[in-house]
Amino acid sequence: MNCPKCKADTALPAWLDKVGSVSGRKKWFWSHCPACGAAYELKVNRGNVELGGVDGFPGPSFIPYKTYQMPGLSVQWEERRVHVLHEGRRWSFKTK
Repeated sequence: MNCPKCKADTALPAWLDKVGSVSGRKKWFWSHCPACGAAYELKVNRGNVELGGVDGFPGPSFIPYKTYQMPGLSVQWEERRVHVLHEGRRWSFKTK
């Protein structure tokens, strides 16, 4: 996945390792570029990831910059937790 700021190409697992929090209501993952630390939001869906930002007016809206196809990517949402499975690794995040 290419960072819009520094253009570094980094794999999804590195972005997931940098997730700081997840909104269960909006289904947004707040993360940082593994190369330069720039803040971005991710929308992780089965089979793809959208890298983008949030615009705050009139209400927070997700603005996608790029969509990446990720065959085999799995996401399972629960009431207060989300589980992501990709390339044999599993992440589990509490949601807000």
